[in-house]
Amino acid sequence: MTKIETTKLARLVKNMTQKEALYTFLEAGHEFSAAEARKAGIADPSRVISALRNDHGLAIYLNPRKTRTGERINRYRLGTPRKNG
Repeated sequence: MTKIETTKLARLVKNMTQKEALYTFLEAGHEFSAAEARKAGIADPSRVISALRNDHGLAIYLNPRKTRTGERINRYRLGTPRKNG
């Protein structure tokens, strides 16, 4: 996540609830890691993501990524739910 995106998420957190801010950020097509969300002001990102999944039925996925330096990082993203049946 770029510095601009971190600032954008931090601004959303100040003006909305944590759940609303993360949902708005994900819906805009952004991805983030738990550390980046904490830096933006989300106290417990995994709890907020879990609440979004359970309360609103959102398909939020945790995808492993590799940075340019070879470091592995897990990033949350909003996806399309699978079709059951």
